[in-house]
Amino acid sequence: MKLESPMHKKQNKEPLTNLKTMKRIHFLGAEGIGMQALITILEEKFSKGELDKDFSIGKSDLSYLKKSDEEKAKIDSRLLTETDLVVRSTAIKENDPDYKFFSEKNIPIIHRSEMLNLVSEPARQIVISGTHGKTSTSALTAHLLIELGLEPGFAIGGILKQYPGNGKAAIDSPEGIFVMEGDESDKSFMRSNPYIAVVTDVEADHLENYPGGLEEIKNCFYKFLDEAEYKIICTNNQILKDYASANSENKKLFSYSSSDEEADIFLDLEKNTLSFKEEEENISLSIPGTFNLLNSCAALLTAFIVKSGFTLTEAIKKLQSFHGTKRRFELINDKYEVNSKAHGDYKIKIYDDYAHHPSEVQALLASVKTMINGNEKALFIYQPHHPERTQQFWTDFKNTFKKFPENIHVFIPDIYVARSKHIEGINSAKLVEEIKLEHIKYLDPALNQSAVEASKADVQGNFQNTASTLKPIIEEQLKQDKYKYLFIVGAGNIGKVAESFTIC
Repeated sequence: MKLESPMHKKQNKEPLTNLKTMKRIHFLGAEGIGMQALITILEEKFSKGELDKDFSIGKSDLSYLKKSDEEKAKIDSRLLTETDLVVRSTAIKENDPDYKFFSEKNIPIIHRSEMLNLVSEPARQIVISGTHGKTSTSALTAHLLIELGLEPGFAIGGILKQYPGNGKAAIDSPEGIFVMEGDESDKSFMRSNPYIAVVTDVEADHLENYPGGLEEIKNCFYKFLDEAEYKIICTNNQILKDYASANSENKKLFSYSSSDEEADIFLDLEKNTLSFKEEEENISLSIPGTFNLLNSCAALLTAFIVKSGFTLTEAIKKLQSFHGTKRRFELINDKYEVNSKAHGDYKIKIYDDYAHHPSEVQALLASVKTMINGNEKALFIYQPHHPERTQQFWTDFKNTFKKFPENIHVFIPDIYVARSKHIEGINSAKLVEEIKLEHIKYLDPALNQSAVEASKADVQGNFQNTASTLKPIIEEQLKQDKYKYLFIVGAGNIGKVAESFTIC
């Protein structure tokens, strides 16, 4: 089947400023994954001669806040006063010492999302947003367009295994294409200029930034879609299905679904087939997870819009060459050795995943259950992310973990607090107590009596060294039952624990 696409141009907005005249840009919160993409793109543009010959980048990070007063007093010596522009992440607040330094010198400070617009110009933006699935869908889309020879730029909130970084510059032309995530958590996706807007899902999340709740979230996504020339939505979600119904006459609106057979692409998960324009093709990917099959549909529809002259079969084959994104159902060790007196020596597979919302955990569980049978055991370590989110979705988290079968044992360590604040009565031990299932347990750091860090940690898990505190407890649990899989899950510093299991 041939895919044919009309290619209409969309006029980009006037640039906020001219990067080519900049001498120095400083990044506040430079270690954030989104900031890393921007830095990588600027470095590539400089190497191509697209920026000033004397261009340089400055960096500082949140770790600065942990320095001593004496070290903080030296701040001026490492921040160059000739900085033209400062870029901050959402994590950087106005009381940050670096922020104050630049603000007092009247140096322009912009949000990361505004810099994202700058580095993507003059290319057309493909902005992929949604409550869940942004990173995987963006990565699949960027990979497919690369494989189709379109040379897209991209900025993705995860590390793509096949590429040197999570950012790449687009062709410096209005004909260029730039794939980027639209972050709904802080509403920064509303600042984008989408030629194609993709929305994977709409649910209540990040309610601290949406005082109007789900209704406000819905309205923001609808406005985001309205402003794009082309729109791609997943009609598994009722809110997005309603949008499709209200805009059924729009010829530039495309949908995909595994539940709505009227969608432009229908994915039959039982048969692993994909129906598009009255044709049906088998689909499989090299990466696990049924949610990735759904995400690939958005990538295919994007490719249909921006390129013609290839077959659906060819496109699916190119998607199969994608090796995945780090921390998205990532197999990090396929032969980890366990030395157990009770069960002898055996090897297990270890996966790392970023899921941190109840729906994401449920989607991960659905994929996990397809991998294991009732006679096999798996250990699932889930670290709750931020007290506010845990409080907002307390009942949803309880209901989610009650769906875990008895052969998947769950350990829940303390909540990742980071820049958040403690909330009285919101903690992992209480969550486990209310779940009331024998195979769902609280991972108490006190079980690791040898870890000095455990005695210094506060009640919600701000360990000086999370890996050395929690890994021995997990390893001891692995010896108690003959597990075949270990899943380490969460968006906080639990990732450091996962990293410690790759070195074996």
